[in-house]
Amino acid sequence: MDFINTKTKVVVVTYGNRWSLLSKTLNSVLKFEEVDEVVVVQNGNSYDLSSKLEELSKVTLIKKNKNTGSAGGFWTGLNYLDSKNINNFNILILDDDNLLDADVFNQLKKVEKLHKYNEKHIWSLFRPNVQGDYIFEESLEKSKASFANTINGFTFIHIFNKHYRYKKKKYNDLVKVITSPYSGLIFPAKMLSDVGLPSRNFYLYSDDIDFTFRISEAGYDILKYKNAKAFDQGIAWQVLNDKKDKNRGAFFLTNDIYRPLYMYRNELYISYNRFRNNNFIFWINYYLLQIWMIVDYMPKNKDGINKFLLLKRAMRQGVHGSLGKSLWIEKTKEKSNDC
Repeated sequence: MDFINTKTKVVVVTYGNRWSLLSKTLNSVLKFEEVDEVVVVQNGNSYDLSSKLEELSKVTLIKKNKNTGSAGGFWTGLNYLDSKNINNFNILILDDDNLLDADVFNQLKKVEKLHKYNEKHIWSLFRPNVQGDYIFEESLEKSKASFANTINGFTFIHIFNKHYRYKKKKYNDLVKVITSPYSGLIFPAKMLSDVGLPSRNFYLYSDDIDFTFRISEAGYDILKYKNAKAFDQGIAWQVLNDKKDKNRGAFFLTNDIYRPLYMYRNELYISYNRFRNNNFIFWINYYLLQIWMIVDYMPKNKDGINKFLLLKRAMRQGVHGSLGKSLWIEKTKEKSNDC
């Protein structure tokens, strides 16, 4: 990728009244001469954001009257850029609480010169707040084949071979990933012609897994370099102090259970439709994951059982292809607000 002669346009999706976070994100982005436009998608008109952006140059605001979820928000921003008559620019996707490292573009320029890469390659910025740096020390990395029949990263085959279908790393100082979060994803705009836009059908969570897996399937290498960084002002719902409770255990601990319900529903959809190539292995993983959740994570009380039943419902709907904004999942949000 060219970071010297090619300008970068940034897409940021915000919701609610998160100006205290968004303002810092914008300040961290607008100071770079490599950035010539920041597209802010306001997902739901909850406050007067336009007046706050009046004095900021290079910012384009797109207002959505209602919150269309992360999937709809990022689709809107990327569609706006994809509709331009030119595509000779890079696109960087950020959440509204990301902060770019002051040296990030210098590091991207540097790393482009370190190796001879696949012509079709893009970058995913390293986020040390929420991503472990151990991935750079590993000698193996995931391949597309390693995702076969997995559900939320789980397959019973990992019991016997933790690195089943992993590949030896090509670059000692880099990591090639198959899927990546939206946050920190930077790519040439012309890539959208090969891959298409993200799907709006997911509403919340895991649409970035689907989008980036499609990028990998289209022959692009998604690379991560330890010194090309972005930071998070907040911590995601699934990142808790106890490492064991990250993600799966957090399902039973978070008050915002609608978040993991959308995540599991959507990841089941992706697993069933993109990762599944053996029905027998897939369904073993499906039921073993549920058993594991009961035995290792579920509190052995009424609340734990009720939450597990919600998990089963979400997983079942993912397999059946029920996407979009879910009325019953939204009701769990209303119940948590009443508590």
